[in-house]
Amino acid sequence: MKKINYVAVKNDISKRKTAEQKIKEYTQFIENELKEKQISLKKLQSVQKSLTPIVLPNINDTNILSFYMPSEELGGDMFDIQHRGNKLIVIMADCTGHGLYAAMDTVLVKSISDQYFYLLEEEKTDEFLYFVNKRIINYFFGENFLTMFVCVLNLDTKLLTYSNAASELPYIINNSSFEKLEKPKGHHIGLFEHEKFGVKQKQLIENDILFIYSDAVREIILENGKIFDHDGIEQIIPSFGKGLKNDLKHLLVNLKKSYGKLPLEDDTTIILIENIGIYKENFEIKSKIDFEEKFKKLKTSYMRYNYDSITIEEIYNICKENYLKIEEKINLDVLINCEKTDLKFYKENNKEVFSHQVERHSVKTIFKYFKFSFQDQ
Repeated sequence: MKKINYVAVKNDISKRKTAEQKIKEYTQFIENELKEKQISLKKLQSVQKSLTPIVLPNINDTNILSFYMPSEELGGDMFDIQHRGNKLIVIMADCTGHGLYAAMDTVLVKSISDQYFYLLEEEKTDEFLYFVNKRIINYFFGENFLTMFVCVLNLDTKLLTYSNAASELPYIINNSSFEKLEKPKGHHIGLFEHEKFGVKQKQLIENDILFIYSDAVREIILENGKIFDHDGIEQIIPSFGKGLKNDLKHLLVNLKKSYGKLPLEDDTTIILIENIGIYKENFEIKSKIDFEEKFKKLKTSYMRYNYDSITIEEIYNICKENYLKIEEKINLDVLINCEKTDLKFYKENNKEVFSHQVERHSVKTIFKYFKFSFQDQ
């Protein structure tokens, strides 16, 4: 009897070990699959990022910031921002759905858009949408569609020319006031082969901010079941004008507060373009304490022009080092734009003591991926 029990126990232990080994092997297989999936997703994210402008154009009197946050590992939004001659050209498209299949559609949309980009250089925004739509229909077969907003800003005249294919209409914001761009004619891309698109124009003035956004922002569902909609947006944007990075941060904080979390339900793209002009100031510096106070004011201006903290620190050290060599009443002329800053120290007799120029580092698109904590490097 004892022998039988011993054999039974031995067999049971052997089965358990075999089962444990199989579980271990299966667990390892799953872990390897997840790692491969994570690597593949990172590669796909890199491909998708390559379709968007990672480094934004540097234009002396025009401030630009862009933000992209897909709702899943991959997204269905596509945008482009290019500086061509005296024109700034922007494309913003939103493909149906999100995730892998929507991301694959963005590759196609980007490829077709590139073929007709020359029309945007000629400010023919309506013709651009017309030909993109005709080509897209040949691939989507009426099963999928997308929205698209395109605009061209003449950097000499500040005249904005735009067309729209059922995308969210951007806002123009200036000193707490705002207005939505007038709606031009046009339905979704991919619905009707011979769709005609309209074209509108808007004259920008100094300090105008063009706020372009995907429908994820408007379509937030609040706790009470109501839609965030334009009313929610219009409660936030009057606070814009404190520097594009601060404006974006203010927007995201409020979106998270309204939705309860980030990312949002749908892919989110935000583009901010500010007709900021050029900042010029003359400071009379009387002492070390006076220098510190004046530079605090300068720091705020540099931040508004999208200078990063490292560059601002460099400018501060240059100014401080050269002022300490003099340690007397002196004047400082400062010019700040979105490309560079010019600094000039001189005495009361207009005798130049020191001058220096510092270039602003290029601003990059902010990518926010929540799954797998994949971040832009």
